[in-house]
Amino acid sequence: MELVSAVDAVALLLVLDPSGIVKSSNDKFLRLIGRTQNDTVGVSYQLLLSEECVQTVYGTALETALRGLTWAGEFEHKSRAGSSVWTSSHLVPSLDEAGNLQSIQVVGFEITERRAVESALAASESFQKALMEVAPVGVFLANADGECLYINSKWNELTGLRLRAAIGNGWLEAIHDGDRARVAKAWAEFVQHQVPFSCEYRYESEGGQIRWVLAVATEIRNMPGRQFAYLRIEQDLTAHKENQRVIDEQRAKMLASSKLSALGEMAGGIAHEINNPLSIILGKVDILKDRLAEGGAEPVWVNGTIESIQNTCIRIAKIVKALRSVSRDGGADLFERGDLRTIFEETLDLCSSRFNKGHVRLKRGAIPLGLAIECRPVQIAQLLLNLLNNAHDAVSGPDCREKWVGVDFVEHADHIEISVIDGGPGVRAEIREKIFDPFFTTKPAGAGTGLGLSVSESIVRSHGGKIYLDSASEWTRFVVKLPKKRPVTRGEYRNAV
Repeated sequence: MELVSAVDAVALLLVLDPSGIVKSSNDKFLRLIGRTQNDTVGVSYQLLLSEECVQTVYGTALETALRGLTWAGEFEHKSRAGSSVWTSSHLVPSLDEAGNLQSIQVVGFEITERRAVESALAASESFQKALMEVAPVGVFLANADGECLYINSKWNELTGLRLRAAIGNGWLEAIHDGDRARVAKAWAEFVQHQVPFSCEYRYESEGGQIRWVLAVATEIRNMPGRQFAYLRIEQDLTAHKENQRVIDEQRAKMLASSKLSALGEMAGGIAHEINNPLSIILGKVDILKDRLAEGGAEPVWVNGTIESIQNTCIRIAKIVKALRSVSRDGGADLFERGDLRTIFEETLDLCSSRFNKGHVRLKRGAIPLGLAIECRPVQIAQLLLNLLNNAHDAVSGPDCREKWVGVDFVEHADHIEISVIDGGPGVRAEIREKIFDPFFTTKPAGAGTGLGLSVSESIVRSHGGKIYLDSASEWTRFVVKLPKKRPVTRGEYRNAV
């Protein structure tokens, strides 16, 4: 009796006759569906169930009980207010001594809240799957071993692989041969040792199409069942890479154009620098031939003449070397330790004649002995040449105050500072923000490309430094700050990782 009371207190109890008519019910069930004994007893049980439940479940449950077997499952009831009430129920047949069915005992427990949670989870999973399918990035889900379990449509578009081919470790076959080993290693370190996974790599389809992606991954925590352990998102970088390639090509063309312009401005001076020594050599050779023919050439005089010719040839060689160095593209050169004194002297070999011819005084500051930085020497020479040419042009105009250009080098703990100063009329305040823009120039039409400062800024930025116009200076002063040791770029760091 005590056991019956205990069950009655916690369970939902009904008694049905063999035809499914309610014979009795406990108060707990009546309160749950908002009914009374009067409007429940004598009513067919199926009228207390939802229409869908009657069509899909109830018939099988009653038939099972009529055969003398216990049925277990879930029922959706409809309360008097019209709300759904879910129960986990057992239909237990009650038989007499002869084995005839006397009644059917219905014992249940309410699971409405649990069903609501399950329904919400199902809806959430359906939403998440729909979201992943329309996402503009590739989505890759893996199990605890890092093996592929799911890919979305965008990932299939990126790689050309369907899920059947990508499952397990099949996805690695879509990665470009040049990247596969690196990516496989990074993925294994992420899965096994939680090393952050973030890298760029290429996919290659069966047709040979290359797609660049940036991939990042994270662990999925607190997911019921833990079917999916890792999520990887892959952003398509193909268009970005192509745009970057075009930009790099245009930048290279701009640099080449700037160099040709700078060399064109110095062409007359360089020709003069080479022609004068050649004239000296020819003159000395003629004198030497005459003296030797007359038989009156003393050994000391001959040796002196030969040494003078040799020094003049060295001078020409230095000019040609500097010209060849500055004229070539150094954008792909590896960074190396470059001596600032050597770079500056080679640059002066190219432009000193132009300064002398234009009666422009060049004031050189002392360069600390052994001052060196990690750089591309060819580009630093191009930078100095651009600034010196601009300064020369600034003091060559009719409204120039003083025809001089100064260059100073200052060493700091972690960087060097180069200043190019001129006594020209200065840069007007209204154009100061534009001077580093490509093709902007204050020179007369045909007198410049407007690329000198733009290319110079690009060179400085690629070295991890900065260039600016010192607006506080009395004179026109361009300042370049370059680190002694070039900082590692984001791309180099990512590749190293």
